[in-house]
Amino acid sequence: MSLDVRRALKKAYRKIFQSDKTISEAVQEAGLEVNQVPEVGHLVKFIQDSERGVTT
Repeated sequence: MSLDVRRALKKAYRKIFQSDKTISEAVQEAGLEVNQVPEVGHLVKFIQDSERGVTT
């Protein structure tokens, strides 16, 4: 995994789990970066498709 991918995933994680927004709002924002980094797209899709929710 490249350094750029790790940075993008770290940024998405922080945006989703460490922001003051709800997880669904933060996931939508992180989803805007999907076109740039496919791995972020996988994370976003995993969270969106979760039937039981996610926890930190």
